[in-house]
Order: sequence, then C-alpha cells, then structure tokens
Amino acid sequence: MSVRAQHGFEVARACDDFSITRTPDDIAQFLIDEVLGKPRGRFNYLPADSGVREILKGVPAVAVRARCLRSGAPAGRKANSDAIAAVSHLLLEMKGPCFAVGNLAVRFFRSKHGDFYVKLRVPLVRRRGDRDCFVVTQFRKGFRPSRAQMGFYASMIMLWLAEEGFVNPTLEFLVADAPEGCSDRVGRIVPIEALPHFGETEINFWLGRYVAACDLLLKEYPAAFASELRGYQIYDPDQEGLFR
Repeated sequence: MSVRAQHGFEVARACDDFSITRTPDDIAQFLIDEVLGKPRGRFNYLPADSGVREILKGVPAVAVRARCLRSGAPAGRKANSDAIAAVSHLLLEMKGPCFAVGNLAVRFFRSKHGDFYVKLRVPLVRRRGDRDCFVVTQFRKGFRPSRAQMGFYASMIMLWLAEEGFVNPTLEFLVADAPEGCSDRVGRIVPIEALPHFGETEINFWLGRYVAACDLLLKEYPAAFASELRGYQIYDPDQEGLFR
C-alpha cells in the first residue's frame, strides 16, 4: 500500500523548535535542503530493535551483538552492534517480560491531497511498576533530537494509545546516539516525564503545517512523499484499532 506518509521523527525534525513563526514555507525549504536532496539511508536498526527484546528476555548481549554483525544489511551491521553495546548496561536494569509492538502507520491528518500517515516505531512494551511502558528506540548515531522533538514524537504515540483505550500508559526512549563533538555513542534512557507534552490541538496544528509544506512541493516532487507501508500495521481512527 503506497500512501503519503513520513516517519514521526522526520516530521518533528522539520518542525525544528516548534516556534509559532515556523511557516509551511520554512518547512518546505527544510525538506528541499535536508530530505529531498539527500540519498535514502542504506540500512535500518531493526536488528538492534530485535536485540533489545532478546536481551530483556535474558539473551546475553554479546550473543546479540554477534548476531547483528553477521545478519542484516551489510552497511548497517556494525552500527546495529554498536547501538546494542551502548545500551546493554541499561537493559540489564530493565530485564523482564516484554512484548513486541512493531512499526505503526497511524492516519493523523487529511488534506485535499489525501490521507497523511505518520510512521511510529515502537519496538516493545514492558511493565514498569504497575504501568505498561512503551519503549521507543533512537539509534541513529548522528541524529540527536531535541527535547521538543522527542516530546512531539512521544505525544503522538500517547494520543494513539489513548485512542486504543490504554489506561495510564507511560513511555521512555532508549537512545544510543553520539553527543555533539563525540565519536562514540552514549546510551541513555529518556522518560516521557522529562519531555514537553503536546496536546491533540498542537499535534494537529504542526501536522497541518507539515502537510501544507508537502502540498507546496507536490508539483515539483510528485512522488517524494509517497511511502510504501509494507510491513507496517496500519491504523485508521475511523476503523477498529490494533488492540481492540
């Protein structure tokens, strides 16, 4: 299924600091400079995501790192292994039952050019105390999202969870990026409580600006925002949810 869609972190990145003065024209220029003019990545971090679940279930981190080095896209094998190395000490404190959630494509917005889906990667859910804790990974070494960008991404997931009927869920980011000026990854956990919250009105406002920016570019880049959703669980608020 090919529709207009974008990864939630890419939407957040384009909105930058979420200043009210950031217009669709500003976002369109960012997309031209930082997205449309650059080649797509040669690999993803799905092997590391799977590895996180394995470690939480008791598989030794060294075995997970070895698997990452011999499977998946060759260009990403070391990156996946390094990401696991950066967070493995944190995972030791999180060991316990966990369940895969996966790659979600949630319809958040409609415009005159059709539906717009946001891709949300939520590798797993675990128990944290008496609450369901959804874990989001951010393993891109060169991308260090701001607190506002992480808060926006988390708020979209929490809005979706509310639609799904979850009672009092929480969320945390498991991060393995490189701080500015450093060559090595640093693992860290960022709980949602440490991030700014975006309400539904704010989410729709910024998604509206992002989609308006895409609309401005459709004539010059007609296929740029078409996205293949094979492998994604597709969620439409007008239909039955994934967990209902």
